[in-house]
Amino acid sequence: MGVGAPFPDGVAVGVQPIVVGGVPEPFEVPQRYYEFSFTMAHFPAPTRLVRALLPDDSLQPVQIVPGLAVITIAAFEYRVMATLKPYKEVAIMVPVRHQPERNPPALPLLWPEAYDVGFWIDHLPVTTEQAQVAGVTVWGLPKVLATITFEDVGWMRRCRLREDGQDVLVFSAPTGETRFESRAFHAYSLLNGTLLRTLVDTRGQYRASNVPGCASLELGSHPVASRLRATRVQNIAVAGLFGFTVKSILYPGQPVAAGAAAGGS
Repeated sequence: MGVGAPFPDGVAVGVQPIVVGGVPEPFEVPQRYYEFSFTMAHFPAPTRLVRALLPDDSLQPVQIVPGLAVITIAAFEYRVMATLKPYKEVAIMVPVRHQPERNPPALPLLWPEAYDVGFWIDHLPVTTEQAQVAGVTVWGLPKVLATITFEDVGWMRRCRLREDGQDVLVFSAPTGETRFESRAFHAYSLLNGTLLRTLVDTRGQYRASNVPGCASLELGSHPVASRLRATRVQNIAVAGLFGFTVKSILYPGQPVAAGAAAGGS
């Protein structure tokens, strides 16, 4: 593929085998996503309780104000990929910084790229075994199989997550008019005990909302819901993001060097 190829093509692609249902199949890395949509929102929770979701002290939660961090919920509908079949996904995440020299409140959430913000992936249910195996094998992502449904109600998109026959959560967030943007996200995960940082480079139609109350969260009876409830996460979001007809490149994860500190004032 040439350098001038349209995004998300134009990158060198390798193949890593994965085993799905006992059958080996090729999986491309980086994985190119040609069409998907998603909603994301940040829900406040006490910092001391959010820390319990993180693997160690090298990752520090981003705070709104001192003592108050956020838990991020995101719901994805992946439609066209290079080697993955269509699937749905819900991400339960914590916005974090890796060993920051300083970690001021509010600013990193408002300007994530300037403050080297990433997302620790706490729980990542998906709807296909192929997506689950690829995520676990290549990135060490905590993917499990689940039932995920979407419903559009006016300008709101509602996502319902069920696991093991029990409700985990219902996440409702606004859609609305969008504009084209390039956005980069970073995800943290553990692969065989090694902390990885993965770049997700995106292009698409986006709508950001910084109005409190833009999204809501209802927790169910599943143990994952009980774990979230133990963080005292609030059910009204402080900010959100809607992505429509988005394309992306999901790169291989890179080991995070011990002692590598994020900047910021």
